[in-house]
Amino acid sequence: MTHRDAILQALDDLASGRIPAQLPLEALDEGEQALTLHVNKVIASLGAFDRYHFLDAAANEVARARRHRRRFSLMLMDVDPDGRLDDDRRLQAMHAVVQACASLLRTTDLFGRIPGEALAIALPETTAESAATLAGRLRDGLADGALGAPHAHNAFSLSIGVAEMSLDDEGLDDILRRADEALQEARKGEGHHVVVRA
Repeated sequence: MTHRDAILQALDDLASGRIPAQLPLEALDEGEQALTLHVNKVIASLGAFDRYHFLDAAANEVARARRHRRRFSLMLMDVDPDGRLDDDRRLQAMHAVVQACASLLRTTDLFGRIPGEALAIALPETTAESAATLAGRLRDGLADGALGAPHAHNAFSLSIGVAEMSLDDEGLDDILRRADEALQEARKGEGHHVVVRA
């Protein structure tokens, strides 16, 4: 595997909710070192969970929120929901979204992937309104190029579904169901689209 392949694999791992190893710096030219340091910084700052650890950690946060009567919201994201991108462009789009999440999320937020294609963010102490605001910042930042790779906003669409824990929810599965319903509705929209489901 070439170093470029290793970088692409690390970015793909991040976008898929896996936690890649830090990339080595030995025997690299200046440009490769700069890119490698950037990828390693994203890996370290994001603290990404694989899909099973994410579900466990999010379920624990839901239990804590129920126990202490606190707020909790969940955001599901689908990159390129209409499947227009080839593998390389999809990877670039994933990278842009991962970078954006790394720059916007708090240390208490959980980022990962659920079984299937959706990326997920668990947001403790967060109302649906605040989660929707965060989703809007992510959407708008990608749309105007302020977040992620240059021109990434011209290459892909991002659908986001948001749901907040309600008093009737018995656990994470109930919130996931509503967030997924919101995501399915968002996928019907054009471009970057956010839907909130109460």
